[in-house]
Amino acid sequence: MSISAISGGYYGIQQGLQRIDNAAGKIAQESVSAMSGKPILAEYTQPLVDMKQAELHSKASIKIVQAEKEMIGSLLNVMD
Repeated sequence: MSISAISGGYYGIQQGLQRIDNAAGKIAQESVSAMSGKPILAEYTQPLVDMKQAELHSKASIKIVQAEKEMIGSLLNVMD
């Protein structure tokens, strides 16, 4: 792997966290609307699905970063 792989991993983590934050905001907004008595049907399904997808995306990105760090560690051990 290369530096671009590790930066891609970090970028993926950042994007996943951003998507989780957006989904949480939608859930909070729906909750407030439902509690204020507005006749709006609270829709939680899509934000929860988005949140789960973002979690899986983030976990995959974390594995990329971990694999890169392990590879660098192995290369350093070989050089000793």
